[in-house]
Amino acid sequence: MVGGVIFQGQELGAVATKKRGNSSRQGHVGFIVGASASQILLLGGNQGDAWSVAAFPRKEFTSFRWPPDMPLPAPHTLPTTIAGARSGMSEA
Repeated sequence: MVGGVIFQGQELGAVATKKRGNSSRQGHVGFIVGASASQILLLGGNQGDAWSVAAFPRKEFTSFRWPPDMPLPAPHTLPTTIAGARSGMSEA
């Protein structure tokens, strides 16, 4: 997402960007659907060549964004698990 409001919270439905590989030109983007203390659950396309929910370490994320024309979400507790979510999968 180019633009959008960058914010610190990890809220349901926010767009999350993360590192991928060693190049600053590589990355991955998806929608936050859950989180635990160490991971964020992301709904994304092209995760294992399919749309899926996958868990990624929090340290890999570079920003969290919200559409500029929408009110920021109210803070709340995110789901910590989602049936069928996979961990450590490829974003390629």
